[in-house]
Amino acid sequence: MVGSDLTRISGNRVVCGRAVTAQCAGGSVRAIAAAVNALQRGDVLCVVGLGTRACLGDLLASELVRVGAAGVVVDGYVRDRVRLRELGLGVIARGVTPGADHGQGVGRAQVPVAIGETIVSPGDWIVVDDDGVIAVASDRVSEVLVRGEALVARDERILAAIRSGTSLYDAWESQTG
Repeated sequence: MVGSDLTRISGNRVVCGRAVTAQCAGGSVRAIAAAVNALQRGDVLCVVGLGTRACLGDLLASELVRVGAAGVVVDGYVRDRVRLRELGLGVIARGVTPGADHGQGVGRAQVPVAIGETIVSPGDWIVVDDDGVIAVASDRVSEVLVRGEALVARDERILAAIRSGTSLYDAWESQTG
């Protein structure tokens, strides 16, 4: 799980894509511009923006829509919430603030970043839904998919049993034994 205190700011669909990362420094968003240059259609921009000022607003979000980003995860703040919602881009962030960063720091793009307590590396897979964000290391995607599919199938069997009158306890016990 990535940044359990992050929340959906805009967008309403499940987002899944490869991570492109940016570590902002000194209040600058230059690292984000460099990361956007590395972004391919369907990628998810993952940004660490330290401080209390926004590192993403409607201009950057418009550029992300133009280049085909699937979404953006910001361990930091964003602004222009109304415009972000109008764009339809999936944005997950720590919160919203009116002030923007315009510092002179450079930061770094396409490096491992710590979002919450999770290290996200370029190329990892990011999945976002209304419950939050998870990151899957690129070398573990197949393993995680197989396990996830098995868990979903188990939960569907439990739900079917509950709907047919079985108690949750009994349904769960029959599936997890």
